[in-house]
Amino acid sequence: MDLGTTLLMLITIILILVGFINKNSLFIFIIQIFWMYVLTAGNLMSIDMGVHQRIFIANQSNGNLDIYGTLCYLFGHEGFDFIEMNAVLCIFAFISLYCFIKKYTLNYCFVMSLYFLYPFIENVIQKRFFIASIVAIYAIIFIMKNGRIPKVVAIFLIVIAGLIHQAAFGFLIFLLLPLLKNVKNPKTILIFFLIVISGLMPIIPDILKVFLGEVKVDLYFVVLHEKIKYPILNFILWGGFHLGFVYLYYNFYKICNKYVKKMDFEKNILYMNIVSILLIPLYYWEPTFIRIYRTLIIFNYIAVANILPIGQIYYKPIFYVSLKYIVYSIIAFICIYFFAGQGYTAIIEPIFLENILLN
Repeated sequence: MDLGTTLLMLITIILILVGFINKNSLFIFIIQIFWMYVLTAGNLMSIDMGVHQRIFIANQSNGNLDIYGTLCYLFGHEGFDFIEMNAVLCIFAFISLYCFIKKYTLNYCFVMSLYFLYPFIENVIQKRFFIASIVAIYAIIFIMKNGRIPKVVAIFLIVIAGLIHQAAFGFLIFLLLPLLKNVKNPKTILIFFLIVISGLMPIIPDILKVFLGEVKVDLYFVVLHEKIKYPILNFILWGGFHLGFVYLYYNFYKICNKYVKKMDFEKNILYMNIVSILLIPLYYWEPTFIRIYRTLIIFNYIAVANILPIGQIYYKPIFYVSLKYIVYSIIAFICIYFFAGQGYTAIIEPIFLENILLN
């Protein structure tokens, strides 16, 4: 690892630490957002770069029916290559992310520091899904609002996200939120749906082929699944990782509910986390399905940040809650990027090794 790569990693680590210490500095927040943009838009060597390049080239003869394919076609015919197109799309994505975080919390630097730890690296790698997930974030906001019109807007946004990346259609599962909120015993409803999904597991691929097409479904449920040496162990590990985040949020809500009177936003996020458990059976086939829940995690971070004081004086229980989130995010970072999958040299190092905006 050369000196330049080490320096870029050091800058990132410093921004993470400073964000935890100075939680609500607008200046630091802007630098964090800008640095994320630089690492994402300028990246040349992430593990999925070849896939994205091929998608861009394949759409130059004529754009697909989906939005992303059309964008590839339009940008290509204006003389842009994939890196340039992605850089433009990332401008809109990070402006949207900035507006979202700034609107829903004052401790924005704290949120960004957690986000740097997990799942920022995934966003650099999965460039197309990152764009779709930003649209989905705004869809989730509308799902949490009361009334039919917000739900219609949410469905519209999820369809837009799905036409950027088909996996984003998975966010439709969060439309179960009103059902879970309005029943007397949400646990019963959750268990019922888990039983139904578990019972349908053998035919879930066939059901999805009707909506997503055979090629895409076979990629995740056959091709990628066959590459997993121990699918049951894989399912247990990723399911446990997911449940760890859910339990952490549940514990946070339970503790903070004693100190804070109004927690409507935080309660909605709790139910969203509960609904997300329905995604776990899919991890048997491919852990990449966790990308749906991964998008929701930023809401968890914002909920935790909202409970923290603007200054540096904490109630002890609140401090311990925030500390748990920091520790779990660090554990998530280490386990996923050092011990799981292809490891540090294949996933993390290329993000800092070649960057067109920094070289």
